[in-house]
Amino acid sequence: MASLVTPRVGFGALGTLCAGLGVGHLALQGGDVGALLESALIVGLSGFVFYTVYDLPDWGISPPGRWRAVRIAALTALSFASLAGVVWLIWL
Repeated sequence: MASLVTPRVGFGALGTLCAGLGVGHLALQGGDVGALLESALIVGLSGFVFYTVYDLPDWGISPPGRWRAVRIAALTALSFASLAGVVWLIWL
């Protein structure tokens, strides 16, 4: 029986999470220019993840390789979020 959770679903979930965090950031921080630019950057970058969902079937890599790509993308997003948190703490 094939698994219902595929690497495309993993990338879709990651893109949805990132876009949701961008919209949530804008909603919580208000509509000033800084929050708008930050949210646009976050949502824009999640667009690359959504494009990967579309383009993934054309990649010539195995399913384990696709799952590895999902893990690398998630860890990269987590690393950038951690970096943003550290920079925010420095500026406090």
